[in-house]
Amino acid sequence: MSLIRQVWLLIVAVILLAFGAATLVSVLGARTYLEAQLTLKNSDNAQSLAMNLSQQGGNVALIELTLAAQFDTGAYQAIRLVGPDSKPLLVRQAEALRTRAPSWFVDLAPIQPQAGVAQVSSGWAPLGRIEVESQSGFAYDELWEVGIRTALGLAGIGAVAMLVGWLGVRRIKARLDEVVSQARALHERQYREVVPPKTPELRRVAQAMNALVARVRSQSEQHADEVEHLRRSAHDDRLTGVSMRSHFMIRLGVVLQGDDAAASGLFVLVRLLELADLNRLAGHAQADTMLRVLAHTLAQVNDRIAASQTEAAGSIALGRLNGSDFAMLWPAAVDPGAVEQLLEQLRRALAPLPPAAVAVSVVGWQRGISPAELMSAADAVLARAEAQGPFAVQVQIPAQEPLLRGGEELWRYHLVEALAAGRGRLFEFAVRGPRRELLHLESPLRLQLESDGPWVPATQWLPLALRTGLTPRADELALRLALSACRADRRPRGINLSPQSLRDAGLVPRLRHELQREPELARLILIDVDQVTAAGYTAALAELCRQLKPLGVRVGLEHAGEGVAPVGVLLEAGLDFVKLAAGVVQGVARDEARAALVRGMVAMLHGLGLQVIAEGVEVEEDLDALWTCGLDGATGPAVR
Repeated sequence: MSLIRQVWLLIVAVILLAFGAATLVSVLGARTYLEAQLTLKNSDNAQSLAMNLSQQGGNVALIELTLAAQFDTGAYQAIRLVGPDSKPLLVRQAEALRTRAPSWFVDLAPIQPQAGVAQVSSGWAPLGRIEVESQSGFAYDELWEVGIRTALGLAGIGAVAMLVGWLGVRRIKARLDEVVSQARALHERQYREVVPPKTPELRRVAQAMNALVARVRSQSEQHADEVEHLRRSAHDDRLTGVSMRSHFMIRLGVVLQGDDAAASGLFVLVRLLELADLNRLAGHAQADTMLRVLAHTLAQVNDRIAASQTEAAGSIALGRLNGSDFAMLWPAAVDPGAVEQLLEQLRRALAPLPPAAVAVSVVGWQRGISPAELMSAADAVLARAEAQGPFAVQVQIPAQEPLLRGGEELWRYHLVEALAAGRGRLFEFAVRGPRRELLHLESPLRLQLESDGPWVPATQWLPLALRTGLTPRADELALRLALSACRADRRPRGINLSPQSLRDAGLVPRLRHELQREPELARLILIDVDQVTAAGYTAALAELCRQLKPLGVRVGLEHAGEGVAPVGVLLEAGLDFVKLAAGVVQGVARDEARAALVRGMVAMLHGLGLQVIAEGVEVEEDLDALWTCGLDGATGPAVR
């Protein structure tokens, strides 16, 4: 039984006890008073009648007449003249008056006054005694009225007491609900503090919960800082702070070869010219300053591009390839003219330093090209830029064969038609645990843009869907297909939710309505949200979790791990799992620093109650190393 119900039962019991006790005391007190009054009346009337009868000189006719007159003028139950030998001489008796009080009340509170007794004489000769008993029906009526008035009055007081008790219990319950909500939020990785109430007992509980929340938050932030330090050690170049060559090349391979990466883009190679001469003439310290300024400037450009290309932010990267070379990976949506702006920004940044210059090459790429081929093409174009002199740029963007001819309007027409006709298919990839058990199926959506055409991955149709606002419809189609597949085989499936869908205020209620129609299947659905794109929509992600998680849907982040700080912020949304990006987990078997980073991230995320899954595991060697790091699941070519 809940505490609030116990309090309510206690209040009701006390009020009922007080009501019954007060009513009983009032009725019994009134009954005693009425008995005393009737006894006094009987005694007075007996004395008065005895005096009148004694003045009749023993005349039996006059005595009888006087007694009858007295009986007829008063409300008497009986008047008896009893002789000295205790034998009744004259008796007048009436039926008991009918009373308004119910019989059970009469039986429960009987009124039994004493009869009035007085001696009757004729001179000095005793004639007997007179006994007078009054009617008690009037007393029962009065006692019943007293009981009714008392009960009504106490009921009114009880109602007021109940109202006051309800308000008090409601206030206490509200404070308890805040503490319970705070504890539940902590369980959901939401660090929320409450204002301590004025009630001393509840205040101590709230203060203890606030202290616990503060401690858990502090420990989580400390652990996140430690993991971020491990990430920098494993990924970042110590001098410039950008990605080191090994990590950049892994990310480059993931973007170029991955199914969920951008379909095409730009590869920018920047070289600080004559670094060896700068080291000799200006000194290592000055050369290091130039490299840091160059890296900082490139990072600013990358950040600006990432902010303007939300849907392709996962395809943007910056790394230092060797002493003088830096590389940047841009999505195709970036205007190649931005390179001229980059050159001007580099010129201004390097101007205050000793004479230095850069050369830049820009090479277009399409998904499927190998990193080695792309690097070779970029080096050849960079050689032509160096031949032109300082701050030269060479651009080589191959023509791309369009998937559909006719321009954006035709693309949009086919996209709308495919979504309206439901021409979608979920391509499934197994996510397995350490014992090779199936955790769920990753189910990215592919569309058939033409009725007899190929199934097109999201990397090709998603950019146009984002520009035309059609991603919410695509995500709804993916959910319907996932529910249909789960209905057939009862296996859990994960679908992707685009960043634009998070901004659509109407999509989440529609998804909730769809899931409420089949609650048993809703528990088989997982929703993946890209970490980079979700970082700017924390409130929308929290609302998504608030509406869908009560239905059994699990929500998590995919492509996570490149930046731990945003993950720490998004944990408060109440997520269930985190999928580490392929660029984080690839090569973990051969790189101890990378393995230490993965172990630290897994420990941090497990400490927050999150399931951790690795994406894009390509080789069995890495898979075995990941199981030793404590991961809960993995997907990729190495997972059968």
